Amino acid sequence: MKVVVVDTINGLVNMDDLQAKAEKYSNDIAALMITFPSTTGIYESTIREMIDTIHHHGGQVYMDGANMNAQVGYTSPSYLGADVCHLNLHKTFAIPHGGGGPGMGPIGVKKHLIPHLPTHPLSS
Repeated sequence: MKVVVVDTINGLVNMDDLQAKAEKYSNDIAALMITFPSTTGIYESTIREMIDTIHHHGGQVYMDGANMNAQVGYTSPSYLGADVCHLNLHKTFAIPHGGGGPGMGPIGVKKHLIPHLPTHPLSS
């Protein structure tokens, strides 16, 4: 597996570069990982185009929900088309973070990924 970094322009994903790399690696794309809005607080206006591009080439989209509070009332990972999204509740509920602490965070997935979720270790 190889990680391919997509260029940016002023902190935004360069769509021309994303599309060129999606085409180049079309047979090998596993996923796009993106934080939305970005860590710099920018809403990518082309987020749905990015997701559609990756899906067109057979990849999945993993959304980092680190800044999920900024999506509330504006949009949602499901609406945007993300396949997986995790939420870091330490920001919302002041839960300790990192270092193996008691951290927690739900992971939301589209229906096609439900069979791949872990189950409770004591369930049959």
